[in-house]
Amino acid sequence: MLKIYYSNVVSEAFFKENYENILKQKVLHTTRIKKINKIKNSSERCRSLSVGLLASFAFRQEKIDVSEIEIVFGKNNKPVIENENIFYNVSHTNGVCIVAISDEPVGIDIETIRERWLKNPKKLEHLAKKILTEKEYDVYFNIEDLQKKAEFFTCIWTKKESFVKENGKGITCELSQIPVIDNKNIFSSKIKLSDDDNFSSKIKLSDDDNFSQKEKFAGYFYSCCSKQIEGSSIIETQEVDLNNFWRKY
Repeated sequence: MLKIYYSNVVSEAFFKENYENILKQKVLHTTRIKKINKIKNSSERCRSLSVGLLASFAFRQEKIDVSEIEIVFGKNNKPVIENENIFYNVSHTNGVCIVAISDEPVGIDIETIRERWLKNPKKLEHLAKKILTEKEYDVYFNIEDLQKKAEFFTCIWTKKESFVKENGKGITCELSQIPVIDNKNIFSSKIKLSDDDNFSSKIKLSDDDNFSQKEKFAGYFYSCCSKQIEGSSIIETQEVDLNNFWRKY
């Protein structure tokens, strides 16, 4: 079982109007509440609330009540549900959040193409040299179109982040030492990479992920890493309306 849920991050107005009622409804896990309450930045609070609500939605789909589970933080601060055969991971970026839930260890990451990369390609080049393996950089280097370069880089970046989040190594890993182009345990939205080196620079849009078809998520890329992915084409994805879900919790 592998399910992916995604949503827009709630607004600051939503936070101010509904946070106290959300606490009364006991929709959030106590660990998430403590984390939110420590955050001073209002935008970051909204992102934290959003991934918390989205995780609660994912748990509810598996008939898991957040008030009845113990979330502990394992190696490299990775959240783990204690005494449950269920695993989850969260990510957010620039107005969108995403959660993966599975009965196997799982990692997920979402990123968006940065406008500054397109305005100043040297910044993208600097990151590419820092994050990509030699083979990945060769593919990147041979892409002529700047937009396509940014898409390729963002896809590879999310693949690497999802990989280290799945295995719990976190920031202790040197991303440039992790090859991911041929890793069949990682699913990426929007982009398919050819196995043929001669054509690997040709980026293709995925036709089997409903996230990829939604215009409002243009420019966003996510990757999910799990041993369940290899050999399986069945990955459930669903958009969630966080503005209303919690009222029915």
